[in-house]
Amino acid sequence: MHLFSEVISLFIRFFVWIFRKMGINGILVLLLLIELPVVSVYYSDESKHGTSRQNYKLAEAVSMEEISIDDPRITENGVSLKIDMKYYLATIKVENYYSSDVRYMSIEAKNQAEERVSVWPVSYYGELKYDYIQDGLSIPAGSSRDMQYIVGIPEEEVKDTSSICFYEWVYEEYGKEPTNQVTVPMP
Repeated sequence: MHLFSEVISLFIRFFVWIFRKMGINGILVLLLLIELPVVSVYYSDESKHGTSRQNYKLAEAVSMEEISIDDPRITENGVSLKIDMKYYLATIKVENYYSSDVRYMSIEAKNQAEERVSVWPVSYYGELKYDYIQDGLSIPAGSSRDMQYIVGIPEEEVKDTSSICFYEWVYEEYGKEPTNQVTVPMP
């Protein structure tokens, strides 16, 4: 206990010495120098979470079928209904190679002409946004799961669309060709 009190006493004397030499600015600079390693450790730990997303992949297209505008999955998942749109339900097998569960991922879609297509994930719980509810969209570690997505295509583009490419949207890869993707033929 005596050693601990000596260390604290030295620490306090050091702060008093800094204050006498440089004033409050010296104390603030010292606190900044202490904070920099803490922030770098935190940042390196947070950046690891972004790389774990690359350990799962869109493996294969299971099915794609047209669904009616009256289908409850459309209204329950927050899809904006438009009369001049056709809606499809795509089922995609996703494999998780990571050692922990993967939660909801950001999926985008485009047609063969590289034009963006509207896509919404189908959740068992509908459009509720609470964290404990979203866990229903997770993929267990080391397994695969069929995920469903609703695709909305304008009626005038349906006849020109032969396939839809689903891909994971990653901010760091914006403007590049997506690496994690799967192409689903139209029914």
